[in-house]
Amino acid sequence: MNKHGFTLIELLVAAGVISFVSVIITQVLFSSIHLNTKTEVIKELKQTGEMTMGMISRLIQNATTITTTQCNLSSDDPKQPVSSVEITGLDGGITTIECVDDAIAGVSRIASMSASRIDPLYITNSNVTLIDNSGVSGCVNQPLQFTCVGVGGIPSSLSVSFRLRQKNLAATSYESAMEIFQTTISVRNSTNE
Repeated sequence: MNKHGFTLIELLVAAGVISFVSVIITQVLFSSIHLNTKTEVIKELKQTGEMTMGMISRLIQNATTITTTQCNLSSDDPKQPVSSVEITGLDGGITTIECVDDAIAGVSRIASMSASRIDPLYITNSNVTLIDNSGVSGCVNQPLQFTCVGVGGIPSSLSVSFRLRQKNLAATSYESAMEIFQTTISVRNSTNE
């Protein structure tokens, strides 16, 4: 007797192999989508942080006066970080760089405050938030830190550090990202007060 069909076992094995291959292909596709999402989040954080650090650097480098409580200490005292710095620009305008809680956007942002503006000029965008060392968003625990580096109360440079995280707290741990930004900025024109 000549049969031209498939047995039940052959059909089950074929269906199992096709299902297994489909699951593997689906997993690869989802993994690549997650990887692209994570890459985009990290890219945005790095771009925002680098742009922010560049703006802060230019403001500090071109300042004629830098005022913080720690820069006024004698060289024997340890320099503790402070959460804001007041600078006087070449045009004579006074600007304070500090962390500001933006209630409308629901994030903590780096902003420059000056007497000529009523509202703060935000340096970081509303898609990221400043976080402290424990990962909590908010300005209470100094997520933005300035430390004077100098001798005898005259700063030769100012160390700046901050941490950024994307705003979306509902993101999975795989998609969440945090970046630390830190640099030391040489002071060019400062007569420090």
